Amino acid sequence: MLCTDNTRASFSTLQRQKEKSSPFESIEHLKGCQKGDKVKGIHELKKYPQKFGYLNYENSKLLESTIKTCQLNFNLKSTGFLGANTAAKMRTPRCGVADIVNGTTRMRSPRWPASKFSLTYALRLGTRGDAITPVARAFQTWAANTQFRFSKIEDFAGADIKISFESRNHGDGRPFDGRGGPDGTLAHAFAPTNGRFHYDADGPWAVGAVQ
Repeated sequence: MLCTDNTRASFSTLQRQKEKSSPFESIEHLKGCQKGDKVKGIHELKKYPQKFGYLNYENSKLLESTIKTCQLNFNLKSTGFLGANTAAKMRTPRCGVADIVNGTTRMRSPRWPASKFSLTYALRLGTRGDAITPVARAFQTWAANTQFRFSKIEDFAGADIKISFESRNHGDGRPFDGRGGPDGTLAHAFAPTNGRFHYDADGPWAVGAVQ
C-alpha cells in the first residue's frame, strides 16, 4: 500500500521545500533521554508518540516502553533509550497516518487482496501539472521493488489509488495547516482498499531535492 503506516514522507521525487526547521526539531536536544530522567522539553518528546498512536494520554508515563515500540517500528534496536538514530527518525517528515490505532499496530495490515497485484491510480481533475511526472516516477520505483504493477487511468472515482492535493479542513477528519503542520504531516492516506492519498495543497512543494 502507498503512504501506508510506515511510508515516511512517501513519493520522494516530489519533495517539500525546507523553508523551516522540522516540527519535531526540539527532539534533537533530548537525545540520550531515558526512564527517570528529568529533562526540559520532555513534553515535546511525547507529542510524537501521541500523534502517531504509540502513547495515549491515559498512559503517558510509559515513555520507555513507548520509545521501544517506536524503535521496533523503525527497525532499530529496541532499547528505550532516545539515541541519535531514533531522534533522527522522529524528525523525518512522514505520512500522517498513525502507526498504532486503539492499541493495534497498522504496520502490517490491512492489505490489498492477496490476488490483487495490478493497481490503478488517478489524480483528481485539476491537479497541478508539475506533480504528474514525479508521481508517475514514484510508482515506477514501487513497481521495480515490489510485486505490484501500477497503471494511470482517468476515472478518479474508479481508481484503486486516488491522489489529490487538499487544503485545510477537507472533510476527512485530518485537516492540514498549509505548512506541513506542527505535527510534521506533509500528506496522509487511507489504507486499502480505500486508497485515498492527500497532499497538503497549501504547502510549498518542489520537484527534486532542495538545498
